[in-house]
Amino acid sequence: MEEVFLDAGRLGILPRNLGEGLADLANLRNRVVHENTRIDSNLVLYDRLFDLIIAGFAASQAFQVLYEMRTQSKSTVTRVVDRDHVKARLGWVHRDPSMQVKALERLKKEPRAPNYVIEPKRIAAFLRLIGPL
Repeated sequence: MEEVFLDAGRLGILPRNLGEGLADLANLRNRVVHENTRIDSNLVLYDRLFDLIIAGFAASQAFQVLYEMRTQSKSTVTRVVDRDHVKARLGWVHRDPSMQVKALERLKKEPRAPNYVIEPKRIAAFLRLIGPL
């Protein structure tokens, strides 16, 4: 699965850094599931949780653009998935105000904040390259 994400990044279907991030997370998943790696501080799972969440948001946006283009919609707006993107969606995810406050506090403390740029023109170029499905 890692290679699929890396290839998607190299081909421009996903931003290259998103493809690499998803491949890294797939590797983590494989270690936990197939190698029975114990989830503990050595695996640094909790330190990677923010990466997982933001990569998931970015993948969702990329696939939404891809879907819109495949259904003949005009998707021309570049989408940026970063700390602000996650912050804007916390109200939707956390209905409980106290949980939302805790999530915002955690988000402020997060030292790493990936930034994924989903460009419809790159996805459109890829779709022209592969032709109709």
